[in-house]
Amino acid sequence: MATSNLHFVLALVVASLIQDTGADTAYPCRGNSTYIKNSGIPACFALLDVDEGPVNASEASRKCASKFTNSEPVYVQDKRQLQFIVDFAIKEGIPEDGEAGFWTWWIRREDARLDSNGVLSQANKAIRKNRDLFASPYDKDYRPKPELWRNETQPGNTLDARDEKCTAQSRLGKQPEYLGLDDYECNGAQLHYALCQVA
Repeated sequence: MATSNLHFVLALVVASLIQDTGADTAYPCRGNSTYIKNSGIPACFALLDVDEGPVNASEASRKCASKFTNSEPVYVQDKRQLQFIVDFAIKEGIPEDGEAGFWTWWIRREDARLDSNGVLSQANKAIRKNRDLFASPYDKDYRPKPELWRNETQPGNTLDARDEKCTAQSRLGKQPEYLGLDDYECNGAQLHYALCQVA
């Protein structure tokens, strides 16, 4: 098993233990990353280059990987923990008045583009709506819990040319209504900030 994947698995095990026991032991942070007190998340977080504005999903992943070893965009599995991260992101400077929030790492590998006639087929519509197709970039069997999505319209509420395969937490200033995952084009015009979870 690759070192990065082993580190990821160990972080998940610790996360499970903390959720089961309710413990809140401070996690040793590296660089300029921060442990979010009382969150119960066995990881640290760092918001990168907020002054440069939001970026696409690929750039967010690149930024996290280049700044910290074993770092990815946010991958918590619990809405309570996600709320802690939203509060942290606002405190760190992400504007509350727009759609841009922060990228999360869940991704759909399957394409679901429009047909050559510009119409979305029923088969591709079903792919866009299928939550089970969103998973870790490293393990297709590790998927976000259903309750982590913003509401029942997510994912797959667009029928146009946008094949929204990446995920983000958007609209930080409109909580709890918008708490949870939304799907977005990975490299499209809809941008979010690079908020890294450092294991």
